Amino acid sequence: MHTLKPILSGDGKVSYNLDYRSKNDDAWYTSGVVLENGKWLRVKFKDFKSGDADEVFSMGNFSKHDELEEFLRRFCPVSVPVEENECSTVIEGMTVCATYKVDGSIRYFDTIVDGVCCKEHKLEKCVCTYLLCWKHGLGEGTVTAQSIVDICFIMSGAPDPRVTDFAKLVMEKLSSQSSLIPKTPFLSRKISSNQTLNKLQGGRRGLKSNDFICQLPEDVLLVIISLLSLKDAVVTGSLSTRWRFLWCKLHKLEFDAGETLNNIITDRKLLREAQFKFFKQVNDVIESYNQTVIQHFRIRFDLYAGKAEVIDKWLQFAADKKVEMLELDFMKHGIKIRDPCFNYDFPLRLSDRNIEHLFELPSSAFAVVELISLKKLVLKSVNVSNAILEELLINSPQLEVLCIHRSLYLMHVEIGGKAFNLKHLEITNCCEVESIYLYDFNLISFIYNGQAIDLGLTDLPKLKELDIGRGLARLKTNVFGKISTCFSYIQVLSFKIGQPKQSLILASIPELPNVKNLRLTIGAYEDDSLLEVASLANSCPSLEAFLIKLLWISPIKRRRDIRRGATRPHEHLKLVEIHGYYGRGSDVELVAYFVDNAVALKEILIDPRCQARKGTPTSMRFFNMNEKAAQYSAKRQLQSITPRGVKLVIL
Repeated sequence: MHTLKPILSGDGKVSYNLDYRSKNDDAWYTSGVVLENGKWLRVKFKDFKSGDADEVFSMGNFSKHDELEEFLRRFCPVSVPVEENECSTVIEGMTVCATYKVDGSIRYFDTIVDGVCCKEHKLEKCVCTYLLCWKHGLGEGTVTAQSIVDICFIMSGAPDPRVTDFAKLVMEKLSSQSSLIPKTPFLSRKISSNQTLNKLQGGRRGLKSNDFICQLPEDVLLVIISLLSLKDAVVTGSLSTRWRFLWCKLHKLEFDAGETLNNIITDRKLLREAQFKFFKQVNDVIESYNQTVIQHFRIRFDLYAGKAEVIDKWLQFAADKKVEMLELDFMKHGIKIRDPCFNYDFPLRLSDRNIEHLFELPSSAFAVVELISLKKLVLKSVNVSNAILEELLINSPQLEVLCIHRSLYLMHVEIGGKAFNLKHLEITNCCEVESIYLYDFNLISFIYNGQAIDLGLTDLPKLKELDIGRGLARLKTNVFGKISTCFSYIQVLSFKIGQPKQSLILASIPELPNVKNLRLTIGAYEDDSLLEVASLANSCPSLEAFLIKLLWISPIKRRRDIRRGATRPHEHLKLVEIHGYYGRGSDVELVAYFVDNAVALKEILIDPRCQARKGTPTSMRFFNMNEKAAQYSAKRQLQSITPRGVKLVIL
């Protein structure tokens, strides 16, 4: 292994470009790193240049992945002092770095903001006081009062590249110590690609008569390569003649470029290069594939209508192979959403793209795409018209699962009759949908998420799960009357309430005698009481699990007294989950309500993570800070009110 050069500044010295939390005293120091001989990582301290204080780590210091992860958490970009005009960003529950004076010297340790005493002041001079609970050092566990000038933000971000290189070496060492197939259980669910492929044959120099892997039955070998990604499964064909066409016997072809797309999300030039490689990969595989039947065919890439000719060929391949599960996920990656006008249009007939936009049923002279064996169809950013949807249902008699996301042209959906085998239907964010009528077939679950529509559900005796993602109140008038015939069957009910005060009339909620699982998504942007929303559980006498997801981006937190809701025992409720808990009065009231009323309660699960995340780096940093504060608040507020025998889980 070649020697890597240390990071040097212009004068030939080590560049002190990161903060490191020393293993000796857990204090933060400005440091630099040197990777020596590809085996040792030396941490050098800016204020101790003699080298006597250096901390040196070898690959042998790590025997577990957890030890490596703990080591990496000791590095971060150089901390940034909090400016006096930024004092409002330091909030209760936040982890920060702060100065600690000991023996005439100043050191920096991690602390948790236990409280903030805000005072009015000029923008350029902060006079607020911060109560800090020290996590490390001589003051560990104590709380002291500090000013804003003592506090620094702990920065997130990738460590020094030499630290990353060293971590990769350690990971390779740890991976080489674990066997390909563990004795118990027989197969591992996750198998790394390059290293595993070499182990499968003991290298590529030829087979040995005592090669354990190659002596396994073919069906066992197929199970092994099915655990690989499709790309790596194809590579196994180059190992030997025994493996050459083994991957072709797989009945599941998944082309998922999600990870690649996440890495190139902001660079359209890289997207075009990735698209070319993706097309080649898919085309090479389907040209070599020689089985007559395929169970699962999945394509996930950022594709649009301009690539219709290529996509048509893939769809024809799936149809010819009597595909059972077909997934076309062409969702645009990134913050922006593609205009559905540019979506790929699902064809009425593959041989003639000129008729793809028909909005009326075709004459018998036109042959539609026939997918006789199809059991599951998922279409994301694929346009489907009413006529094509009806023909798909007629020509796919075994279809049980249908999911349509962000489709144009779909306006009036009507599905009914015992001839349909459809059991699970999902329609999400289809901008032109005006009505959905479902009746007289054995539907088990229905999910709708989108604009206000006219919804009718009648004579669906098998319906167990209903999810209306934009809230019952967003739908058109008398929605409960139009779906009331299903209430006695539903066991899982989910819906979203954008503004609790305005969008739901609780008196209009009828009794739901068999609902065992109630899931609500609530717009909780202000600190308004949620007790009325929680009382929806009163309409579900058989309720066993209650989940509420609180949506906020920059939550408002008020100082006010905690209200207690009316007493209404829930005899069967065992699990309460609150996602988006922030520590506001409304959040505490919600937990207290169920503590007081759920007599059979076994577990309270609190997820403090923001449920309305956006993908920009700035907003992600803001969310991370809020989530740390929320986690701290949850522990401080709820541990004391959780009854004995009830398990409190804070993620």
